Amino acid sequence: MSHTNIDYHFYSRFKIQDSRFKIQDSRFKIRLSFYIMKFRYHYDNIIDFMKRNFLGLALILTSFFLTMLYIKCASGNIVFRDQLFLIKSGILDKYFSGTLSFQDIWRAASGFRILGYHLLFLLNATFFHLNTHFEMYLSSFVLLIICLLLFKAYSKLLTDVYGHVFIQASFILTSLVLFSLNQWGSLLFGFGFIFISPMLVFLITFFVLEKILAQKKATYLDIVFVFMMLVSILVFGGAYSFGFIGSIFIVIFFHFLTTSRQLNRSLLRILFLVIVTSTIGLVIYHYKIMENNYWPYQRISSGLELLSANMSIVRFLLLSVASSIIGCNFSNNFLNPDIILSIGALLVCIYIYSLRLYISSGLYSRTYLPLFLISYSWLVFISILFARFNYGITYGMASRYTSNTQYGIIAIIWIAIYNFQHVQESSKLRKSILASILMFILVGQFLTYYTEWKIAPYRMQHFEKMRSMAMNPESFSQNDLSLFEANNVTEIIESLEVLKKYNLNVYYDFTSQKLPQIVLKRFGPTDIGAGQPFNVQPSGESAIWAETMNASPYTVVVFNQTELKSVSNKAGTLVTALVPPELFRNAGVFRLYLLDKNTGQKSNKLELIVK
Repeated sequence: MSHTNIDYHFYSRFKIQDSRFKIQDSRFKIRLSFYIMKFRYHYDNIIDFMKRNFLGLALILTSFFLTMLYIKCASGNIVFRDQLFLIKSGILDKYFSGTLSFQDIWRAASGFRILGYHLLFLLNATFFHLNTHFEMYLSSFVLLIICLLLFKAYSKLLTDVYGHVFIQASFILTSLVLFSLNQWGSLLFGFGFIFISPMLVFLITFFVLEKILAQKKATYLDIVFVFMMLVSILVFGGAYSFGFIGSIFIVIFFHFLTTSRQLNRSLLRILFLVIVTSTIGLVIYHYKIMENNYWPYQRISSGLELLSANMSIVRFLLLSVASSIIGCNFSNNFLNPDIILSIGALLVCIYIYSLRLYISSGLYSRTYLPLFLISYSWLVFISILFARFNYGITYGMASRYTSNTQYGIIAIIWIAIYNFQHVQESSKLRKSILASILMFILVGQFLTYYTEWKIAPYRMQHFEKMRSMAMNPESFSQNDLSLFEANNVTEIIESLEVLKKYNLNVYYDFTSQKLPQIVLKRFGPTDIGAGQPFNVQPSGESAIWAETMNASPYTVVVFNQTELKSVSNKAGTLVTALVPPELFRNAGVFRLYLLDKNTGQKSNKLELIVK
């Protein structure tokens, strides 16, 4: 082959490759331009949505920030209750010692799997030194996302019924219920994330289902639905998966009744997806679930036990229902049991009336969401009845349960507001009933908010006392350590030792701060007689107080080289301590000073005279 032919072929191949590069470059530019345009489209839509819904978003954010403020004013960074089970010989100790396996994360607690929370717990320990405020604030953020999802659905529902401003303003009632302080038990406890988070994945799954029901052919949404169902059951749902799955089946059955009443190919496909996915998820979830739980399995009441309880079942349910609208603290402090039962009975009637309106008004043709929320809340009520009836007739009023039962109240609000506009002018009675229902809910929320904000400072004191006790838990009695709400003192002390070993939680708070010199300014009482009790406490023990500067929760009073059982206040200006009788049995002059057990720092010394 001649040089001319070689050059020609080389040039031709180079030209072809160059053309390919140019085509690929053009495709890349076109694709990049497409994604930029798509991003700008969504960005413009978001900005437009925010401008059009400024009032509604402002009210939602106000509720959100008030909840964050409440958490800040009513809680402290300290692990207690169920979290203690996850520390010593749990996932935390194994994680930091390098022996953690997936089986440990998948392991159940009291008969329930909480995979999502276990992962969050380890994430918190890794990046935030196990700061329980992180989990509390994250729970509030989850509520914010749920609120935005509900706001979008609410606006879509009423867009051709009311004016835009009214829709935004009226959503405040939904926002008040969703961020209600009725659920303080979930908001002020890091572990409360397991009560708040499920509804987020449940709602997303429901919205996907509602889109699938409107379509006749299989689409990518089928895959999304299956994935979200499995996430709901295996990762975040926990004990609430049963209520979620039951609600999904109720919605599908209602869809069947209100449409063609024929099992067409589309409906059979959806049923197949739900049944197969639920079965697979529940089988995986329950496989060996009773083996080696982190804390003991709590026995569930059988159907025969509940039937033999007669009216006690009704009372339990009515008290649970009442607590979903009026906080348990207000009820216990200001209402007698008969009034609480009456509120529960009234709310049951409101539920029945709301469902009747939901069907008669044809609201279901717009959305199945109110039906889903009511079904879910009532299935949760029934689950609580089976799981907690043995604990006492009032146990269903616990505030942590309202994080899931209050969604039925939101459905009632939506049904009432929608039907208020659809009622004929002549039906003044029905309008009065609907207005009374909304006012009833509003008053319940106001009383709950007022009560919980009044209690907030005392809750903060409770948390600060636990934080102080954590610095020297061995010096406190079993009765004192009961504040941690754990099974035994050994479990509390061992868990706290693990936290101290890895510098987590309350220990990180204080070791990360450079504390100035401790100063003992004065103490009292000063008139102490040999062998004579002084400043006697309810326990019969003598006590001494010390006015201080820069004391920490680690600070103890040292009396004649003996460390006393001490507690310091949050400001570091006062330390109180119990004095054993043998220390002042004889007259003499003794040295008194402060010791920070964490840093070893000592204060100045003062003389204490026993006459």
